[in-house]
Parts: sequence; C-alpha cells; structure tokens
Amino acid sequence: MALTYVMDAASKVRHSFPIGSMEIIRYDVRQLPFFTLESRYVGLLKISCGGIDGFAEFNLPKQRQPADLIRWISVIRCLKGLQLEEAQTYIRKCEQEWGPDRIGVVRAALSDIEGKLVCREEEMDARLAEPFDRTFMMDHALTYYSF
Repeated sequence: MALTYVMDAASKVRHSFPIGSMEIIRYDVRQLPFFTLESRYVGLLKISCGGIDGFAEFNLPKQRQPADLIRWISVIRCLKGLQLEEAQTYIRKCEQEWGPDRIGVVRAALSDIEGKLVCREEEMDARLAEPFDRTFMMDHALTYYSF
C-alpha cells in the first residue's frame, strides 16, 4: 500500500510543475581537481522542475565544438513549460528525429527529477537539500548554455 501512496503522491507533484529551465555545461574531466583520467570531454544536462534539478552526464567527442553542442541539444528547448509527463510523451514522439544519444540524455535527466520527486514527497533522501554547486561547475566549464 505504501508504494501506491508514493506513486500517487509523486504523480500529484509531477502534474503540478512545468519544466522551468535547462542548462548544459561542457567540461574536460582532466581539468577537475579530483580526476586524473585522460582528457575526456563530458556534457552535463540540468533540467529544473518545481524546484528540483535533474541531471544527466554524457560523453562528447573531443572534436565537438561548443556551437555543435548547442545545436545538438537546443532541440530540447520545446520541453520548457511542459510538465514531466507531457515531456516524456513528447520525447517518445521525437525518438527517430533526435536519435538514441539525445533521447537517452533527456530521459536520464527527467528520470532523475522523477526519482527526486518521489524521495521528496516521502522525505527519504537528504541529498535533495544539497544545492547544485554552480560555482564549482562554472569554474571548470568550457562551454555553458542556458535555455
């Protein structure tokens, strides 16, 4: 019975908040102070909805230029203002056009939000109170795009 309550509560929350903002940050993990790996470019997508941020990280080819990244991810602008359920429905319709990589990144960020909504509703995850360290990421960003 508790599982039903959690899902019902999350559904109520999910339906009441639209996607507010989206950001993408491109960085080289070698430049982060806690990594010593070979040079690898990574993108981080952040989608905000109802005061909760969903994140998805993905690998980028070294040769991908910032403008290419912005053009690659800018198709998801149409999700802004949609509720999570509407956004999930919309991306299902775009699978062919967007391709598996883009769809996977967007789904991961939306799923992260949904998981946090369930945890928030049940007050089960203390990490929800921890803010995204924007300053740290911006200090190490190679490219930043907000929409």
